[in-house]
Amino acid sequence: MPQIPFIHLAPKDAHRTGIASYADTLHAALSKYARSLALTRVDADEFIRHLPSFPSHAIVWAELGVNEGETFRALRLQKQLRPDLRRFITIHDAPRFVHSPFAWLEHFGTSFWRRAFRRAFNLTFEPLILQQALKDDDEFLCLTSVGRDQLNARLQRLLRRRTTVHFLPHVLYLDDPLPERASAPHTPLRLGFFGFITPNKGLHLLIEAAISLNEKQQDEHIPNIHIRGRATEPYLNYLNTQQQKVQQSKLTDKICFGDFLPEEDLPTFLNEMDFLALPYDAPPVIAASGVLQWARTYGVPVVASATPAFSSLITHMRDGVLIPSKEFPTWEDFFVALSTQQITPNLFADGIKARQAEASWKRIAEQVLQLVSSVQ
Repeated sequence: MPQIPFIHLAPKDAHRTGIASYADTLHAALSKYARSLALTRVDADEFIRHLPSFPSHAIVWAELGVNEGETFRALRLQKQLRPDLRRFITIHDAPRFVHSPFAWLEHFGTSFWRRAFRRAFNLTFEPLILQQALKDDDEFLCLTSVGRDQLNARLQRLLRRRTTVHFLPHVLYLDDPLPERASAPHTPLRLGFFGFITPNKGLHLLIEAAISLNEKQQDEHIPNIHIRGRATEPYLNYLNTQQQKVQQSKLTDKICFGDFLPEEDLPTFLNEMDFLALPYDAPPVIAASGVLQWARTYGVPVVASATPAFSSLITHMRDGVLIPSKEFPTWEDFFVALSTQQITPNLFADGIKARQAEASWKRIAEQVLQLVSSVQ
C-alpha cells in the first residue's frame, strides 16, 4: 500500500516558540508509529518554496499559534496556488489564530499602541481574512476540549457555516518506557517553576505566598522554590521586582532563581522537583501548556491555577492540584498543606499514569492516522 504524503508545516526554531518543540515531538511519534505516512517537515519558507511540487493527494498538517504569522500567510498562499491539498490545522491558542495578510503589519512595532492597532485591524477584518485563508474542507484541531468548543463556536459565527474541530491531546515529549520517578520526596518539598516569565504566568503569587508565611514567622511551611526562566525586554522589570522582593524578605535560602532551561537540562531539573507550579492567570486564549506536558512526561505532579484550560486538562487531586483563586492566600494554603503532608507527591502517581497513557506517542499517532484516513 503506497504511503500518504504528509506535509508537516510548523516553525523550527524551538528557542523562539514552544510550538516548534511540540511539532518536533509529534513528528518523531509519527515517524515511529505512523509508517503509512510519508513525512516531510517544513517551516513556512520551505513550504512555499516546495509548494508546486507537492503531490495532489498530499495532506498538509499545520501548527498555528498567535505568533505564527508566517505559517498563516503560507496557508493563505497555498489556498490560492494549490487549493487541491487537504489540510488539518492545529490551533494552539484557541480561539485566536488570525494574522494580518501583510507581513509588515506584524512587524509594525512592539509598543502597546502599535500592538493595539494591529489587534484592532485583525479583529475588524477577521471574517474577510478568514475567507481568504481558509478552505471549506479544512479541518481543525485543538489540544484542549474547551479550546475545541470555543474555536468551533467562533468559526461558525465568523464563517457562517459548519466547521469540523477535533480534540487531540498534547503528545508527551518522550516515548515509552517513560522515566521512573524517585519514590522518596525531598524534605522540605521542592516546587519548580520554569519557562518564559511574564506577569500572567503568576510567579508573583508563589513569592507573595512565601513572603506572607515569612511575615507570620511560619517559614517551616515554605517549600524550596526553584525558578528557572527568563523575561524578554517588556517584562524585565517584572522579573527584577520579584527577585528584589525575595532578597528584601531574606528568603534567598528558600527561593532561588536560575536562567532559562535548554531542553537537554529539563530531565535533571524535573527529576529534582516534587511538584511543578503553573500559577497562570486566565489568558484570552485557551492553550495546552507545554510545561504541563513536560511535567507529565517525567511523572511530576502539577499544581495549577484553575483556568479554563487547566480545569479541562487536570482532574483535581487525581493527577494534579487546581488552585481556585488568583490570589496568593490560596497558594499559601497549598504550601501549608504540603508541609503538613495533607498533600504528598505520591498521591498522584496513578492519575498521572492514566494521563500519560492518553498522550503516549503510539496513542496520538493512531488518532492522527484515523483523521488522515477519514479524508482519503
